[in-house]
Parts: sequence; C-alpha cells; structure tokens
Amino acid sequence: MSFKNLKVPVVIVIITLLAQFIGPFRFDIGIGRIELLPLIYVCIICIFLGPKFLRIVTDEEITWANSKILVSLVFLAAYQGTNVGPKIPLLIKTGPALILQEFGNLGTILLALPIAILLGLGKQSIGACFSKARESDLAAVIQYHGADSEEGRGLIGMFIVMNILGIVFFSIMVSIATLLPFHPYALAMATGIGSTSSMTVGVAALASIYPALEEQIVALGTSSNLLSTATGIYMDLFLALPLANYLYKRLAPILDPKKSRKKGNGERGDNR
Repeated sequence: MSFKNLKVPVVIVIITLLAQFIGPFRFDIGIGRIELLPLIYVCIICIFLGPKFLRIVTDEEITWANSKILVSLVFLAAYQGTNVGPKIPLLIKTGPALILQEFGNLGTILLALPIAILLGLGKQSIGACFSKARESDLAAVIQYHGADSEEGRGLIGMFIVMNILGIVFFSIMVSIATLLPFHPYALAMATGIGSTSSMTVGVAALASIYPALEEQIVALGTSSNLLSTATGIYMDLFLALPLANYLYKRLAPILDPKKSRKKGNGERGDNR
C-alpha cells in the first residue's frame, strides 16, 4: 500500500468511528418505530466526501477502494458462519420456508417491470427490475445479454441506486413491516435477499425491536442471505431473467410510451 492510498483507510476509520459515536437514531410513527443505523450515516457521509461534493476522496481512490471490498467481505462471511452454526436445528426446522421464500423474490418483477416500462426505460427495465442488483446479478445479465447491452445498463443504474439509497429504504421498510401480522422469524428470513449490507441493516433493525429473539433473527437472516447468494445466479439465469424477458415482450407494445407513439404515428401516416 502506497502512502497516497493510506488516506483511504484513515478516512474509513474516521467515518466509522463517527457513525458509531452517533449511534442508532429511533423515532416512532404511530405504533411502529423507524430506526436509522450507523451504516446509513456512513453512506450519506461518503456521498458528500466524494468527487461530486467536497472532493476529499478522488475517483482514483474510490476505484482503488472498490478492489479491496472483497477483503472485508471475507471477515464478514466468517462472522456470519459463526452465527449460523449454533442455530442449525432451527434452520432445519424452517428449511422449506427458507427455500420457498426464494421464489417470493420473483414477485418484484411482476410489480416493478410494468412501472419501469410505463416510465419509458425500454429494455433497461429488464435489467433494473429482475433482481436486487448485486454482483451475481450483473454476471447473469452479462452471460444472458452481453456486457454492453441495454439490460446491463439498466442493472448498473439500479446497482448505483441500491448502493446509495437501498439500505436507507430497507431499514425503513423492515421497521414498517413489523406493524404487519408477520412473525419475526418470517421478517428475518425476508431480509436475506442476497445483499449483505441490506441484510445487516434489516437484521439490526429487527433485533432492536425484538431483542429477546436477536440470536434467532441473526441466524435466520444470515442463512437466508447466504442461500439467496448461493442460489441467486441460478434463479437469475433460469427463472428471473427469462420471466422478465417474457413479460417485457408482452407488455412493452402496450405500456411503453415510445412504442405507443411510434405506432400512433404510423397509423396516422397510413390514413394520410
């Protein structure tokens, strides 16, 4: 590591300590509670330290830091494994639910894809809506459609949005979900979408609301996330992407405003 790149770890440590010092921020809405966790503060602070605002961190340093993310994920995976091991009997008991909840991820396609088409995103709708926009999903799109495809650009755009706003949205939605008649175990499994940062935020929010069930919530959320990560590429290739492609072909001629305008212009031309 050069002296120049040493600035990045120093900035990371300072931001982390600051976020931990602030601590969780909780506020009630009706009978529910919204909790903002330190990870959210880190994301917001990093946005303002970047080249678009204060320019404390440059594009080159961001690129260098991206290549080192895998190192931190190794430690995180080891920590997750220590949480899963002691709870194997609980995981076996809930095994069918853990597997079936994977198919629930396909429901987002049915909800999001028509809206994206209506907004005029074109084929980018497929990449933006078929998954939670993580690295394995990018690999699936590249394998299926190619690296420089519209579907790939849609996924990259959603990947950026997910990194900036995803954990904020996830933390709020998990807190709101506790108002619904779902068991804490079901909510814990729902946090495991294949995104470690989102799962971590969701599990932390649930554990603060159900402190007596913290160990079980962590185990179920971690296991669900590991399962989603392991099976995600196969779900993408064999179910999610084909479904998104099929729905796009069916819905685009009806919902896409660009296609509708072209069709309308063609009909008027024929009449003339």
